Parts: sequence; structure tokens; C-alpha cells
Amino acid sequence: MSLNFLLSEPHKSELTKASLATLDSPHSDSPLEDSPLQDVPPASQALSSSNANSANTYLVRSKSGIYSFRWNVRVDNPSYNPLASSSKPYKYKQLKVSLRTRQRLHAASYALYLYREISSFHNPSIEQIKATFNSFVSSVFAKKEAVFLSSVDIDKALEDLAFKSRRDYRACWESFLRLYPSICTHEIKAAHIEQWKLSQSISVKSKGKTVSPTTLKKKLRLLSSCFNRASVPCEAEWFQLSKNEARATSKASSTKAKRAFSEKELKELLKLTYEFKADGYVGNGWRYYLPRMAILTGCRLNELAQMRVGDVDLVSAQPHLDINDDHEDKTLKNDSSKRTVPVAPDLKALLEPLVHQRAKDERLFPSLTYSKDNGYNSKPSKWFSVLCREKLKLQGVSFHSFRHYAITKLFNEAVSEELIGSLMGHSIGKLTTGKVYMSGFTYMNKLEAIRKLSVGLVL
Repeated sequence: MSLNFLLSEPHKSELTKASLATLDSPHSDSPLEDSPLQDVPPASQALSSSNANSANTYLVRSKSGIYSFRWNVRVDNPSYNPLASSSKPYKYKQLKVSLRTRQRLHAASYALYLYREISSFHNPSIEQIKATFNSFVSSVFAKKEAVFLSSVDIDKALEDLAFKSRRDYRACWESFLRLYPSICTHEIKAAHIEQWKLSQSISVKSKGKTVSPTTLKKKLRLLSSCFNRASVPCEAEWFQLSKNEARATSKASSTKAKRAFSEKELKELLKLTYEFKADGYVGNGWRYYLPRMAILTGCRLNELAQMRVGDVDLVSAQPHLDINDDHEDKTLKNDSSKRTVPVAPDLKALLEPLVHQRAKDERLFPSLTYSKDNGYNSKPSKWFSVLCREKLKLQGVSFHSFRHYAITKLFNEAVSEELIGSLMGHSIGKLTTGKVYMSGFTYMNKLEAIRKLSVGLVL
């Protein structure tokens, strides 16, 4: 078994699983001692099959958490066997090499490799064991050329993301660089991530605010993704919340999660926005059109607010909305968001006066203003939130609740989850319940599903 195999795929090695018995021994948490005889854990026999030398192969962990590999050798050459009963004390020499890791699986893999190498010798001598240790250290821990984190091209690593997403990812990356401007990629440890977490809380508190556990969890996810995309060595557990933080996140999520509108609430909302129909596509006409378009398609707010007239096809054999990012001011959440949504009769009747005799490159709602941070979201998002909160006295809803309504209604109408994912533009592996959906649904399949969204509503 090669060293590379053991180090790159420890979870695939049955011997690695056996070696964990040594690490689970209470002795593995003890500091290194000069007299190892008392410290030899019986479980260390798990590192071998039937070889008598197995009792001499074991791991210990120092007070600083670093694992080491130890092997006891009789001075007169045979490997010392602490399990053998004898009235005479044996003379032996303890040979030890640092494994330079705090990770259990890594230490187990290193130990297994060393054990197998030493066991290949018949009654290994001190010189042979030392040579094995030296070869191991030179091959595994050979000094590599230092790569400064600041030299990593993070823009290239994030180039496939939408502008807003890139901004959020880069903000987390740059905040880490501000804290550690001269750190090399191989130097980053869990302690650095913990210090960064603390710095995020401090920076927010300095502005008179507090960082919520939910926000911290999101930032950790973004920073972890940056590291992985940029191939910076790291461990997934470094980016986990503590138990207290996780509990607080769960509590916050349960209280802040947005819900779907009920049909009764929708009727009230549609009644309140009907007065803006007269504005058409100018002025505040978007207050009439956007909620109705969202109800009948399940599209996200910015997908609708950024549309051009040419994205609305009402004259072809298969009328549809083209959700795309083919202009500089357009953004989509991910690649799966690019899609076409069939136009059912109710939606067609709604949109015909909106696009009549207008240029295809003209924006559907020219009165909405654009910002790099939020696209065309800000104005309609704030207005609908105030409308729901102050006039309708609703809690836990936002414009996104129209999308939740559409998804919920399709589920209740027994539309398959895969088809819902195709209509809503969910990313692969991130469907409403985490399943992968299939592509390739026909236009008629999708149209039949979309028709169900207008049932029971007077628009």
C-alpha cells in the first residue's frame, strides 16, 4: 500500500478504521513520556493482524494536540514486547517521530504507513527504524514553496458566480486577508478561523450592532467555499458553529423564516394593488404587475423586475417568459435559473397590454432603478414589505412569499417535485427537499403545471 494512497484516501482503508482504536484509548491523550511501558495501550494491537511487533506500534498525543508515532526496540535488536511476562526487566530504546498533525485520521494513516514499513523488516534494527522515519519525514514534510494567501487569484475562483454572489464571497475573503495579510496557505489552522469569527462579531459591535448566528453561519459557509474554490488547504470542521451558536441559529431560523401567502392574504393584497393598473408600464404600474406575475410563475423578484420586453413571447406557438442574464444589468442566482416559463392564458391576458407596440430591448418596468448590489430589487422589495406589514398587518412575509405560495400550490396540486424544480429554476441537488431534478420536460408538461397557479384567483 503506497503512502499517497493512505494519505489521500484514509477513509477507504480498512486498516485506518482499525487504527482508530489506538486513538480512542485514554492513553492517546497523554503527554509524551520517557517511560512508555505503562503507556502502551492494549488497543494498539489493532494496528496489526497477528505480528507480535504490534504491541510496539502506537500513537500518543502531546499536550499541544500533536500526534507522534512511537516504536520500542530491544537494545539487543528484537522488538520489545511489553505483553511478554518476565521477571527480568528488558533494556530497550524508544524511537519516536512527530506526525505533525492534530487530525485523527491523518495521524492514523501516517501510523499505518510507518507500521507496515517497519514490519516489513525481520527484527528491525534501530538504524532501519530511523531510516524509515527519515524517509517518511522527507517525503511527507518536505518544505514546499510558500504561497501567500494574498497572491491567490480569488476573482478567477469565483468567476462563475453572479455579481451579487461574488461580492458577498469576496467580502468574506478580504476580511480574512485584512486579519492575516501575510499568512501563507499552508499556515492556516482552525485557530485562525476562530479568530476571524471573533473579528466579525467585534467589527459589527463597533458599529452599534450585533452579528446574528445566522449571519455568522452564512459568512463561514462563504469563506469555506472561497478556500475550497481557491484550493487552500482546510478542514470542513473549522467552519462549523459552536453548539451554542448552532442552537441560536436554529432558533433564529425558526422565527425569521419567510412563509407563503395564504389565498385569503393574496386576495387582500391583489385588491390593494389594483389601483396601480392604470399606470401601465410607467410610474408605479409595477405595483400592479409584479405580484400578479410572481403568483402566476413563481419567479424571483429580480428575475421579473429586470426583464426586457423581448423576454416576453406571446406570439409564438409556445408563449413563454425567457429568464436570462443576457444584459450587463441582469443577474441570476445560478446557472439553473436560466430557463423558459410557459405563459398560461391568464398570464397572457395580463401581459398583452404591458408589451403592446413596445421595442424589444426596452425594459419592462423602466421606472425601477438599478444598483450593483441589488439589481432592480430594492424599490419593489421595500414597498411590498411595508404594504404587508403596515396595511395588511402580516408577519413573516415578503415579496419572496409569492414564490413560496407558487411552490406550495404546485405541491398541493400533485405536481412532481422534479417538474416544480424545472419551473422554479432550482439548482441541481438543491431542490425544495434536497433532491436532484430531471431536465427535459416538454412545454406542454410545464404549461399544464403552470395553469394550476391561477385556479381560484381573480387577478
